[in-house]
Amino acid sequence: MTTQNTARDDAGIVDVGGARLRYRVEGHGPPCLVAGISVRNPRVFSPQLRRHLRLIFADLRHLADPRHLASADPSFSPDRISAQTYADDAERVRQALGLGDVS
Repeated sequence: MTTQNTARDDAGIVDVGGARLRYRVEGHGPPCLVAGISVRNPRVFSPQLRRHLRLIFADLRHLADPRHLASADPSFSPDRISAQTYADDAERVRQALGLGDVS
């Protein structure tokens, strides 16, 4: 598992095995991991919430953009994705970012 930061300190990529998932961190307070689309979800959450939580927006592997460098490994078949895959990915992101307990 590797973490590669992009030009910004609050964004990067986590290799979760079979996919390279983008993440973005915004806000202050206890960490809250938000799985979905790291480039779209930040627009959905209010600025007020960021005053109380550190939001970690992370891609779900089936939503990784194939045109982006964090795209899913082409050998990984989407029919192999399960709820456990998502749970494992979230845990790998949590560990890679050293988050401790998250909401």
